[in-house]
Amino acid sequence: RLSTGTLAIFSPVALTDDVRAKIAALGTTVSHIIAPDIEHHIFLSEWKAAFPDAKLIGPQGLPEKRAKQASSDDKIRDDPFAVVFEAGPAKRDLRIDPAFDADFDYEFVDAHPNKELVFYFRPDRVLIQADLFFNLPATE
Repeated sequence: RLSTGTLAIFSPVALTDDVRAKIAALGTTVSHIIAPDIEHHIFLSEWKAAFPDAKLIGPQGLPEKRAKQASSDDKIRDDPFAVVFEAGPAKRDLRIDPAFDADFDYEFVDAHPNKELVFYFRPDRVLIQADLFFNLPATE
């Protein structure tokens, strides 16, 4: 929950009746829907349809990937992204919006194979990431 009271959803799962009930029980709205890399995005369209005012946020390459998949996967639509993180010097200057930026620091790890976004939620000192720390193939 952002300090504004709205919710930011990371790596959204299927929006089942149970999930909808949990969101409703929080008594607020969803303001941001974040795909933290190019792999964790399948249910973005479902959430965007349920929360049309929420901003979609994702990494470079994801809008294009979703546009290609939209014709063959009924869960995926070519939804417009409010913010797309891109590689290069300008990535340091990227801002999402004042409400989100008041609570989060973030970094785009464009060298990662999945184009990873990493978020640090300052109020609770929580690091949010998807696949930044994986070990494939496992070597231990």
